[in-house]
Amino acid sequence: MSMNKKSKYGIKFYELCSSDGFVLNMEIYKGNNNSDARKNSKANSLVLRLMEPYLDKGHHLYIDNFYTSLQLSECLQKRKTHTTGTFRSNR
Repeated sequence: MSMNKKSKYGIKFYELCSSDGFVLNMEIYKGNNNSDARKNSKANSLVLRLMEPYLDKGHHLYIDNFYTSLQLSECLQKRKTHTTGTFRSNR
């Protein structure tokens, strides 16, 4: 097997971190989650799950461009959470 190919198996950790590097919340990838009936994309749902304890408290979230979307920013704004991130033109 070539070492250049992506691994078919593995563990993914998604983390919400403070600006000084402390892990505030994390989720371990457990495979497909088809029970999520919300209209949000998987990335939006992930961000909302990680942020749940911090919503409605006036926090500010800096988001990587993979997770940034207008729909997510609007949802977080309604929950009193400001966002900063770069939008992709293809999302």
